[in-house]
Amino acid sequence: MTTNNREAIIKQLALAHGITSTGDIVSRYDRATGTLYCNNRMVKPHEIEHIKDFLQKQINLFENNLDMPDAMNKLIAYKVSLTAVNFLQEEIKSKQS
Repeated sequence: MTTNNREAIIKQLALAHGITSTGDIVSRYDRATGTLYCNNRMVKPHEIEHIKDFLQKQINLFENNLDMPDAMNKLIAYKVSLTAVNFLQEEIKSKQS
C-alpha cells in the first residue's frame, strides 16, 4: 500500500467520524519495526483487535440500516478502514515472523 493510499484511507476514516482535518493527529506506522502509533502512543495488538471489532460492528449496523442518513458513505468508509487495518496487521505479523 502506498503512502498516498494510506493517507487517503486515514482521511476517509476521519471524515466518517466527523473529523474534517487530520493535521493534529500524529499517527504513523513504523515500517522498520512493524509498530503502529496513534497520537505518538504505540498501539498494542489487543487494541488492534478492539479496533477491528468496532469497525465490523459499524459495518454490520450500516449494512442492516441502509435507510439511515449517509449510511452508504459511512459503510464504505468503515469497510475501507477495516481493510487498511487488516493490511497493517498482516504487515506487523510478517515483521514479527
